[in-house]
Amino acid sequence: MIKREPDLVAKITGMLLEMDNSELLLLLESPDTLASKIEEAVQVLKISKTKASGQDSLHPSYLPAEVAVN
Repeated sequence: MIKREPDLVAKITGMLLEMDNSELLLLLESPDTLASKIEEAVQVLKISKTKASGQDSLHPSYLPAEVAVN
């Protein structure tokens, strides 16, 4: 999962570091739970990226000058 998404490593690390320390310790003790949490983060980031790219494509600055409405 993370090996296939190297561009997300920094964001996933940041997401994990925002968690409560006690929850992080539990994740470090359970590789399966950690893997599950990482997969969850990957899915959230992919959904976020999809939504952002869909919205950005409608932003006037991404349209040709003759189409853009200001």
